[in-house]
Parts: sequence; structure tokens; C-alpha cells
Amino acid sequence: MDWVPGATVRADRPLHAGRIVPAIAGSLTFVVGLVNVMAAVTPQPSGGGGVLRHAHRVPGVVAAQNLELPLGLALLVGAVYLSRRRRGALWTIVGLLVVVGAIDSLNGLDVDDTVTWALAAALVVTRDAFCVRAEPDAMPRTARLAAMTALAAVAAGWLLLALASPWTAVPLGGGHGELRDDLGLLFLLGAPAHYRGPASPAPYVLGAIGVVAFLRIAWLVCRRPGPPVSPVPIEDVARIVRSYGTDTLSAFKLRTDLDHLRSPCGEALLSYRVIAGVLLVAGDPVGPPETFPALLAAARERAGSLGLRLGVIGAGDELAAHARAAGMRSIYIGDEAIVDTASFTLEGRRIRKVRQSVRRAQRNGYTVELAAHSSLSDPELAELEALCVRARDGAPERGFSMALESLRGEHLGSSWLVVARDREGVARGLLHFTPTHGRAAASLGFMRRDLCTPNGLTDFLVVRAIELLGERGVGELSLNFAAFGRYLREPGSRAERLAGRVVSHGDRFLQLESLYRFNRKFGPRWIPRHLVYESFLALPRTGIAAMQAEGQLAAMIGR
Repeated sequence: MDWVPGATVRADRPLHAGRIVPAIAGSLTFVVGLVNVMAAVTPQPSGGGGVLRHAHRVPGVVAAQNLELPLGLALLVGAVYLSRRRRGALWTIVGLLVVVGAIDSLNGLDVDDTVTWALAAALVVTRDAFCVRAEPDAMPRTARLAAMTALAAVAAGWLLLALASPWTAVPLGGGHGELRDDLGLLFLLGAPAHYRGPASPAPYVLGAIGVVAFLRIAWLVCRRPGPPVSPVPIEDVARIVRSYGTDTLSAFKLRTDLDHLRSPCGEALLSYRVIAGVLLVAGDPVGPPETFPALLAAARERAGSLGLRLGVIGAGDELAAHARAAGMRSIYIGDEAIVDTASFTLEGRRIRKVRQSVRRAQRNGYTVELAAHSSLSDPELAELEALCVRARDGAPERGFSMALESLRGEHLGSSWLVVARDREGVARGLLHFTPTHGRAAASLGFMRRDLCTPNGLTDFLVVRAIELLGERGVGELSLNFAAFGRYLREPGSRAERLAGRVVSHGDRFLQLESLYRFNRKFGPRWIPRHLVYESFLALPRTGIAAMQAEGQLAAMIGR
């Protein structure tokens, strides 16, 4: 998806400003709806003023009064979508408020009517705050589905009342009467007929059908639009990554399950996926650094137009600073482990366990080879893919911002695979590294080990990868991401020490401390990464979306 040229991007506007009006409007609409529901279900004093003093027996007036309950319920439901900035909900609520005000005025003009009409007028004046519009191409389909839902509800109700007609206290008078009662009960207006015996639950069943049909139609009309489909070709993504991908996470923009937002010049992009109501950006944008603030602002506008929250997982220090300057917030979520291949050594007490693992693997006959991805044949790739399947043991692939999802694809031709084989030459473990362009570095995209092999085999693979890629001129290797590693390594406050204890106790669910300790064995330097989110209230949803994207949520539930 390209950034639409000429689109208004205001990086200086606080992100929450456009949400205040919809939130207030939704709350007030909910109150008006609740008042009407209460008025409809509580006894009213006899007499009354206004029109009803002289016309309380006029059928049209009585029917209008009976609409208080369904209209009140409609306002309660519509208030939810109004607070979510849905444009369709705006005009629906305006119409409902006008009708509610008119019905209330039958009892005499009072403060309630004035408030209702004032709210309708205020919604019209502030209509620009409700920016989540339905997709134009989807409107005919929405109208068709809504009509089918309404017809299905009417047909189901008519059939039910036809079956219940033998147990009515007042004859229905044929199909016309059944249809009249059907519509009345579906709209919670009641019906002149009384049902007894087996048919006594019929009015309640009809009312439930009407409520379900209404909720379905409300969802169809007010639902969030899907992201526009305008994919950026993978060749263009690869070109931008090769030209500007100096960050160690840049190569992961080549995942085939990501969408992209490209700058007008075509030389910068950010990659994202829509998850759990969040437009979740994977790592830093790729491109000239001066484009980052504008790209972030464009992502904010895109998320706002779709009714989504905006978040970034794996953001570096620079992008986190840009986000805070634009009114967003950021929180530290962990460190990327970077190993210097030139200074790495197996000598010394600190690394003795790794040294022992290497010697054990050698004694057991394991060897390691380095292969360029472009040099592998289809049978060789198929063997490594089978190894990945065995290593996952039925679990799905995990990762989003700091991993790859496949060993296939022409865009992976410049990557490397470090493969461990047993005495018989069978592949038992592998590491997959992607290059960091414009920088002598590589990033770990895969780490897989056959479940029948000893634990030390992974240490053996990492050590050999450091040595073999170092000989190829790769100066730095980015290993696994260590979530909340600073809290375990060097907590700076009492709160961080407490967070470190929480991480330790939760290790059996997510293996956070275990992964940190694995990385620490190789003496890396630590590069902090952050989660960027809109506001305090948006943090839970953004955090859940990030965990879902990276596969941590499924892993925690699975355990």
C-alpha cells in the first residue's frame, strides 16, 4: 500500500485528540438510550401533557410511544459504534435522536427533548471526528446482507406465529394478522393476540429474534472497514531493504505475510499487520532516517481512518524518540543480542559450558557446514523444511518482527544456512541468517534443532556460525531477542527488580529467562527494543496484539 500523495498528515496533533469527541458523544448517546429504555419499561403516570392530553387514544400517537423501547435499545447499541468513530453510526444515531426527541415531545416539550435534539445537532457539527467510513465497494454487499437478515427474521417469526396460532386467545385473522403480530413482536412493540399453553414463550422468542437480527444489521452497517488492498511488490520491498536496510531487523520486512506502507518518493517503507484492532508495525521503517517521522504520521492517519490503534513492536531508540515527540508512548520490552565475531573466543571460565557443549558435539560425530541459500537444491531445502517441522513438534511457526516464516523465496537468495549433521550426514539442526545490507552484519531468522539431539547442539551451531560467518567478513551476528533482559541483567530500580522476578517466575510459560541466559553465554552487547503505543488505555490491546503476532500468546495458552 502506498502513502496517498497529498494526504494530510499532522504529526504535531496529539494522537488522542481525535478520540475525545467520539468518546463523549458515545457516552451521552448511551445515557439518552438508557433513559428511553427506563421510560419504556416503567409505569407512566396517567394523563400527561402536551399532545397526549388530547390525543392519548389516537393510534398513531400510541404506536409512537411504543417505539421508546426499541429506539432506546438502538441508541444503546449505536453508542458503542459511535464511540469507535464509525461514520455510518453517526448518521444513524442522528436520525434516531431526532425521532426520539419528537416522540418525547408528545408528552410536552421539556429539558429531555432539548438535550436530545441538541445532541443530534452537536453530532452534525462535529461530524469530521467520525472518520471511520465504510468501504464504498462494500456498501451494496452490506445493504444486501442487511436486507437478507431482516427478511430472514420476518420469515422465521411469521412461521413461528403460524405454528402458534392454535393457542392464541384472540384469533389472528389470517396471514395479515400473523404478519402484523410478527413485526410488532420483532420490534418489541407487543401484539394484540395473547398466547397460552405451548405457545406462551412465542413473544419472547420473537423478541429475541428481533434483537439478534438488529445486532447483526448494526454490525454490518457499522463494522470496521478492512485495510485497502494495494500490495507493494516483494521486489520493491527487497530493493528498499538492499538500499537502506542497515538495521539488523530490516531483512525481516521480506516476510510474505506483511503489508507495507510506502512513502511518496518510493524509497522508504514500514511493514505492518492488522491484529486485534491494532495496526501493528514490525520494527523500524526502512529508508532514509529523515522519512521516519512522516512515515509514522502516515501510519497514524491510516490507522485512524480504519478505526484501529497504532503500535510498533521492536522499535529502536530513534523511532521510539520520534514516536514520543509525536504524542505516543513507548516502553522497553527487551534487548537484541549482538555478538562481535572478531572478538568472540571459547577461552575463559565464563564460556566453559559452551566449550564443553562444542567438544561433546564433536565427540558424537556432529559436523557443521555453511551454505548460501541460493546454492541449495529443492531436495536439500525439502530436507531442511522437514527438520523444521520435526523441531516444532506440531506447533505453528512463530515470529513477526524479528524472524522469518519460511525457507522458500527468491528474496532469500543472499541468506545463509548453518547446518549441523550427524555421523550419517542427516541434518539435525540449522541456523538461518539474513544479511544486513550496508553493514557487515547478519541476523538470525531461524533456529531449529531435532528433538532427538542433545541440548548442546544449539551451542555448537552458534559457535560454528560465529566462526564461519566471521571468515566471510560478517563482523556482527544478531542472535535471539531477549525479552525484558535488562530487568534480569541490571535492574535500575525497585520496580525493575520486581519485574525481573515476575519474568523469572513466568519462565515456565514463555521461557523468557531461559532465552536471555542462552544469549548471555556468547558475550553479546545488548541493543534495546521498545513497544510503541498510543496511550495508557491503548497499552493492553497493543500488548496483546504484539504477543499474538509474535506467537507468545498462543505459546502461553498452549502451556
